[in-house]
Amino acid sequence: MREFPQDLVDLVLDRVADACSDNTNLAACGGVCRRWMPRSRMYFFSRVHIPLFRADPTTIQAFLDIVDTSLVDVLSFVQSLDLALIETEGPEPEYHDVTPADRLCQPLLATQIRRFGACPSLTRFELKLPGDIGLHTVSNIVSALPLLTHLRIGGGDYTIVQSETPPVKDMFPPHLRNLDLSVDARGASLFFGWLLSHSTPPTFTSLVLVGDAMGRSIAPIESYLRSYGSTIETSLFDYWADYYGRTETIKTIFLASTPRLLNLTLKYQCPKIIPTTLALIASVHLVDLHIEVRPPMYGRPDWPRIDEVLAARFPSLKRLCFEMYKTTLADIKPLMPQVGGILEVKEQPKIPSVFEADASTVLQPYSSSSKTLRELLKRGKSV
Repeated sequence: MREFPQDLVDLVLDRVADACSDNTNLAACGGVCRRWMPRSRMYFFSRVHIPLFRADPTTIQAFLDIVDTSLVDVLSFVQSLDLALIETEGPEPEYHDVTPADRLCQPLLATQIRRFGACPSLTRFELKLPGDIGLHTVSNIVSALPLLTHLRIGGGDYTIVQSETPPVKDMFPPHLRNLDLSVDARGASLFFGWLLSHSTPPTFTSLVLVGDAMGRSIAPIESYLRSYGSTIETSLFDYWADYYGRTETIKTIFLASTPRLLNLTLKYQCPKIIPTTLALIASVHLVDLHIEVRPPMYGRPDWPRIDEVLAARFPSLKRLCFEMYKTTLADIKPLMPQVGGILEVKEQPKIPSVFEADASTVLQPYSSSSKTLRELLKRGKSV
């Protein structure tokens, strides 16, 4: 085989890694020749996904066995850890205050996850829940990863719940500035209450809040946003409540508490009140604005008025995108002459009816961005 300079080999692998999300292909690169192995191994282990089945809680140990027997320091390559706690069929918990996720997490994650705390490059962590999980378990996991910069907790229909054991305090990763909390208001309130209990509450530059507040108190969320929302520069907000007025109240608090926003995404917005919503945004520094608009059955936006508000309030806006049903750029650009030059329109996918939806559409427990049938039914009650 022809010999190539090592710097050229490294460059090829770097480009393959940038363009490839499939680690199997990266592993195949390592099979070309021995000189490619170190670089391909670095990428192969950079994004680690570990599914933990309730029936087989030894999966993470199997990975750690590879770590312990490898001739190289595998953990030094880990940059992103995706921990998916997957619930399988099995007996129900004997006690109501002990959930399947807790039964799995407490004996296993509380100790083994600390092995990843020593990863010098591990900055991203995603925890996917199959059931309600205790706040102290979440705090133990997060505090065991001191180098995190990005954290995502996604629960689907599950959330963070109160636990008898108090959560740890003042051990939050000091460089964690990107938080994606896709759980309901009960879990989010507990999480933000935990943050507020620190002697110096953590702050974030990027915040994703997705979930519902059906009959739940959001006082800790409000308190945190009012006190520390001024550091947030990028955000996706998608909270809905059990009736329309409460949904708008939550949104108003969020928009008023984030005066430094540069990038904002608002999901499932009522067409008729978009001008009012824009007027509520405290930040005048917006550079990127993305708004998902409800279907036409909820009314149609007042595009000329929206054009006026955007032009008057956000002189720094560089990108404007509306995500809509059966609406094209040609339909609304003539109605928005002042901001038409930066306008984009993205067509929303069709919402399946109850009769059209199959199991894969109805049950997507780990996706916060896709609209499951459950979410749509909940939102329908708030209109």
